[in-house]
Amino acid sequence: MTWWRLFYHLIWTTKYREPVIDEQIQSIVRRTIYGLADERKSQVWAIGMMPDHVHVAISVPPKYAISE
Repeated sequence: MTWWRLFYHLIWTTKYREPVIDEQIQSIVRRTIYGLADERKSQVWAIGMMPDHVHVAISVPPKYAISE
């Protein structure tokens, strides 16, 4: 069994930093992030959202490239 411990701080911004992330979009983004993390056996440690950007603290297995 392989042991790994990788932590990443990922940040996404909206186009032109437009403040378009409202509560409804936050809910969609949060469900999507947790769903994708679950599919890839990743651990989401925290999600922070602002009207124009999203922060995610996550551990991702080394078999996945972060860019994917």
